[in-house]
Amino acid sequence: MRYLLFLCCLVALPLHVLTLHALTLREEFYKAESGDFIVFAHQKQLTFFHIMEKTENECTIEEITVQEKDIDKNNSWQAWLASDAPGHTAWRVCRVSMTSGEILRSFSLVGSNWIQDSLNPQYSFLPTLLKLHLTLVPIEARKRIGPPPMPGEPDFRKLWQPKVYYEGSEQAVQCHVYRTEWPKDVSDLSGRVLYIYIPKPSSQALSFFPYWIEITGNIGKVKLRVVDSGRLLYNPALTLGIPE
Repeated sequence: MRYLLFLCCLVALPLHVLTLHALTLREEFYKAESGDFIVFAHQKQLTFFHIMEKTENECTIEEITVQEKDIDKNNSWQAWLASDAPGHTAWRVCRVSMTSGEILRSFSLVGSNWIQDSLNPQYSFLPTLLKLHLTLVPIEARKRIGPPPMPGEPDFRKLWQPKVYYEGSEQAVQCHVYRTEWPKDVSDLSGRVLYIYIPKPSSQALSFFPYWIEITGNIGKVKLRVVDSGRLLYNPALTLGIPE
């Protein structure tokens, strides 16, 4: 299940292309900016992802995991970072290739060491996801709210939308939905279908991040949702002490 946490590490996954043609998450990767961040919830754990730095060749991502009960909701994420992320259970920095999407190296701030197995298939969710072909789900195939109409009757139900949170508040932002299928491999995701909800372009959301991910399969659905996101976040503590 470790790679399900890495599922959140979608870095900059800008997907506001409105055609039905297949595309990959990596195609809009360059539109992410330093300071963008997103917080995913899975069960009772939060995973915080922060784009620390982006150059033409590499993107440096900060990843922190923490139990939801250990977060003071009255504090901002900036204040939480400034206090050394109290309650964190893992804290790493990953460098990702901007051209291939591959993880180049990964450093643990908890153990102050390079993670030697970061390229192991167990941790390969992000490189695989960036290469998957996505297809926009048409309106008529979207999930809707309420029971379906009787046969032959028009469907006036509203489209189901995930809640979009930005800078601590829920925003009235609509989402596009994309479908993809994980390739056959040795992971638990082998052959499973993923539905990814991306906000439409808006100043009140990061329109290149998934705000809801639904994974279907034989063992039921796994859902990951965004509980907050934002821009212009800076962690001065990480400008020192990370080896090259």
